[in-house]
Amino acid sequence: MRFRRILCAVLLLVLVAAALPLPGETALAAARYYITVDLTNQIVTVYDNGNTTESGIARQMICSSGRAATPTPVGTYTLPGKSYASERTEWYYFSKYNCYAKWATRIVGGILFHSVLYTAAKKGPTSSSVNALGGQASHGCVRLRVADAKWIAENCPAGTRCRIYKSGKTNSDLRKRLLNKSFSRASESYDQFMGRKTELLARGSRGDLVTRLQKRLKALGFLNDVADGIFGANTETAVKRFQAACGLTQNGEVRLPLWKAIFADSAPTGTWVPLSSGMEGPAVAALQGALIRLKLYEGAADGDYDDDTVQAVKRYQTCFTEDSATGKANAALQRAIFARADSVAEAFGDREYQLVSDTVEVELAKVRGTSTAKLYAKGKSSSKVLAKLKKKTVVSVLDRKSSWSKVRYQDVTGYIKNKYLKFYTGTAEVYSYADLTEPTATPEILIPTAEPTATPEIFIPTPTPEIFIPTVQPTAKPTATPESTTEPTATPVSIAQPTATPESTVEPTATPAWDWTFVLGPEGEPASEDAPDPAAAGDEAGVGEVTMPLTGDNTHAPAYAVIKSDGAPLYALPDAGATVLATLPGDAGLQVLRLEDGWVTVLYRQGAAYLRLEDVRLADAAPRFEPGLEAAEPTQRPDDGGNGLQIEVEDAPQETDGLTLEEEVIP
Repeated sequence: MRFRRILCAVLLLVLVAAALPLPGETALAAARYYITVDLTNQIVTVYDNGNTTESGIARQMICSSGRAATPTPVGTYTLPGKSYASERTEWYYFSKYNCYAKWATRIVGGILFHSVLYTAAKKGPTSSSVNALGGQASHGCVRLRVADAKWIAENCPAGTRCRIYKSGKTNSDLRKRLLNKSFSRASESYDQFMGRKTELLARGSRGDLVTRLQKRLKALGFLNDVADGIFGANTETAVKRFQAACGLTQNGEVRLPLWKAIFADSAPTGTWVPLSSGMEGPAVAALQGALIRLKLYEGAADGDYDDDTVQAVKRYQTCFTEDSATGKANAALQRAIFARADSVAEAFGDREYQLVSDTVEVELAKVRGTSTAKLYAKGKSSSKVLAKLKKKTVVSVLDRKSSWSKVRYQDVTGYIKNKYLKFYTGTAEVYSYADLTEPTATPEILIPTAEPTATPEIFIPTPTPEIFIPTVQPTAKPTATPESTTEPTATPVSIAQPTATPESTVEPTATPAWDWTFVLGPEGEPASEDAPDPAAAGDEAGVGEVTMPLTGDNTHAPAYAVIKSDGAPLYALPDAGATVLATLPGDAGLQVLRLEDGWVTVLYRQGAAYLRLEDVRLADAAPRFEPGLEAAEPTQRPDDGGNGLQIEVEDAPQETDGLTLEEEVIP
């Protein structure tokens, strides 16, 4: 019985030992490369581990193996760790032969990869060992060029598998090429090394051509990834984006005609790469061109994201967004800049225009109390806290109810209880684009005197209801001549009562054709922390009821445009063919900025937008004030990358399928 127990224990130990990995197996599993040594052709090939096809070749080199009297052993080995400290370093000394070699890497026993021989360190190699490359010449080691020996020492650590064998079939063409130079995937593709026509780059391709392709696609703004020389999923997607921009079939493959198109000076650009200071390329040049059209950048569209470009992007962020002015242009900001530039160009055509601003009144609130106020995702205390606002922090009020108000702080929108807010009327700057009016030669109007006189005929607009109440026939446009006293020159956006300011005598401006967003100003804060809170009394129905007085009488202009029925389109321009910013639900109310020619200009998402008069009813108070309605997806702009460039591909058909190449090779 005791013997049987001992036997069972021994068998169990044998089974456990069999299940344990062999020495080096763990390192082997993690090895990146697999090495073969073909003794017939004297060629060493390094593959990606698990891929022994041509696509997996990382490096290939000529060698010298052992002579017939001292042959290199055949078999499959796992590279061991160092036996001597001088292994895998620059110099290795053979005491038996009194000579040196560089970058020795042990294969098995006394057999190593190493460079050609040196009689002394820091001197040139022996001519006999250099000339012997490609033939049997060593004492069993595998001799290589210095660069090849160093590459193996640095890239093939202990645990890398190495197979030494005789193929039995001479490959004269490959030997000739490797005797001329070694192959490295980092510098060229294997097809290019072998002198083959390069017909296709596609998913799975590797090498220098792929790296060049990736760098170009990044510069064009289509690839937001590293240029690693591997044609993966992200590179394929970037190629498809470029093909879409050119109107070609989106197959993600790069043949010679498409290669030429990608590297052409007229190549389109995309908006998928975040741009920032120090970057350069066609995508940067396209962004600069859009900023020039927006009158925000006066430099050249040279593709250099310099300090002037940073300042132009900051000015855009300040004028047209509530985001922090970082000077960086992510993908979303680039698309917004291009869309706005395209709309401005569409509105004015060949006419000269300028960026103008106007001050409007808006409802603001200041955080009061002794501690911080929480900004919630929803109008209830159980919702997520988005931010904690300190005392005296100013927020813009989007929708004020009896207990909670929807507000915006910087680029965050949420809800705060009214008891933590002190409401007041402030000012905001609305930026828009208007025709550039040429000054007239009348000095009395264009050049103000030292003490400007407020002449009613020139400075005080006649209170004609047609300015605020639309009629069937559009009202006449203002002119720049001094004789016109029946209708004042219209400011870009104004809901305040006009005053006789001397600035209006310097240069009259025409009614802007494109209104945008506003940025809160410092004016209009409450005089005292102890001022009465307007929300302290009255129910919800009375909150937000405002009127807008007309000039010169007791008539009131409508303060809100209320949507008659669901689906009313909100336009970017007073034109039924313009971009639709959103479709609004019935009974939604938006603040009126101006009425003119059958259109209602309203305040929407901190900017000006347009509704058809037939789609709304006008009221002094809005039953449902929702300025934060989500915008619809903007109308698709032509995918020309934002620079309007049209690509011309020499001998390139619209479809890439079935393309045949000439003898020319992709450079």
